[in-house]
Parts: sequence; structure tokens; C-alpha cells
Amino acid sequence: GQKIWTTNAMHGDKIFTMARTGESGGSKHAGISMLLVDMKQTGVEARPLKQMTGASEFGEVWFTDALCPTTEVLGGEGNGWATAMLLLSFERGSSAIGQYTEFRKMWNEVVSVAREVDRDGHPASQDPVMRQKLSEALVDLECLKLHSWHILTQTSKGKDLGFEASMTKMMWSEAFRRVSDAYEAILGTGFQVAQPQADLSLEELTSMAMWSRSCTIWGGSQQVQRTIVAERVLGLPR
Repeated sequence: GQKIWTTNAMHGDKIFTMARTGESGGSKHAGISMLLVDMKQTGVEARPLKQMTGASEFGEVWFTDALCPTTEVLGGEGNGWATAMLLLSFERGSSAIGQYTEFRKMWNEVVSVAREVDRDGHPASQDPVMRQKLSEALVDLECLKLHSWHILTQTSKGKDLGFEASMTKMMWSEAFRRVSDAYEAILGTGFQVAQPQADLSLEELTSMAMWSRSCTIWGGSQQVQRTIVAERVLGLPR
């Protein structure tokens, strides 16, 4: 088999692999196990994929007669779907406060860039359209901060985030995109990797902005998250 878009695939020792190990019994989720497959064996090959930033953070993995011992089953045989949902919940919602801190710092840097970049003879920070974009991004960030406090309160009480993790993933990834969109609008045609503007080194900021495009896809797209929130959190009909 083959899987594309595995983060740090070239550096990992093992890879989570969902495999059918039993009969479905009428349920598409039954009979699936979560395997920890050794990536150093000859039957597994990881090929780096170059991103538009120039980095190769993720890769494509190929399995050819790969083997996995029965001792390397995570969560018990046949419980792969539940195990995967737990892992996804952690990936989507466990780091809201960390995401807020990172993106708030990025917003501050974008504002600094706006004060230095020229737009029609004036700093971009004086352009009402750019100011609106920055303001909207800040509103999203402050909403994310409040939600982060809620998440910390829940976890400190030992509560499982459950499907609320989808709300968290949706909020932080969209806030990230909003900050990045403002940055791209401020630079205009200067939105290129390793292209300094007004004597500023913007490679790191530009790389982050490009990376933000993927965050509304991996771990479940925004459309998937909205469906989960609507059905599982709000109880709306399908």
C-alpha cells in the first residue's frame, strides 16, 4: 500500500497504520486495528515531498510486503478506529494555548512589517483595508485565547475534550489563516520566500504563512470539523 502526507516520515522509526485485521460484522469501523509498523524494515520506504516553502517536512510512504508482529498493536485488536479517534482528538485540540501564543507573536510581527512596507507612498499600516484585515485577525486570536482558557479548565478537571477538539482545531487553524492572509495582502507581490522587503528578513514569516494553507486540511478539513461540531456537539440532524 501507499500513504501520502506523513509528517516527518523520513525520520520516524515507526508509523501508525490502520489495517483490517478482522471481519467488519456489518460495521465499517469494526475489525480495524492500529498497528505500529517498523519503518526501518526493507518493506517500508519513505520518500520526501518538497513543499512550496522549499522544505520537505512530510513524505510519501510505500509498503511492500511489510510485516508487523502482533505485539505491535496499539489499543487492542479490532479497536483501531477508537484509538485513531483518540489520537485525532489529541492532535486537534490539545495545544490551543500554545497555538494562540505562537500566532499572537506572528500577528505582532506582521504589524511591524505593515509599518515598514510601503503602499502607495505610505506605510501599509495606514491603509484602511490592511488595518481591517489585521483587526479581523486579532479578533479571531482573542476568541481563540478565550477558548484556550476553556480547554485548559476542562483538562485540569480531568475531562475528555471529546468532539470539542474539532472546535479547537477549527478555531486555531482559521485564526492562523486569517493572520497569514493579512500578511500576504500587506506584502502583495512581495509574498515570496527569501525575498526581503524594506530591509526586513521575511523568510520565516513567509514560510509560516505558506504553511498555514495546510492547517485547514490536515487532521481533518474544516468541512469535516464543522460537520462533527454540528452533529456531535450541537446535536443538529444529519
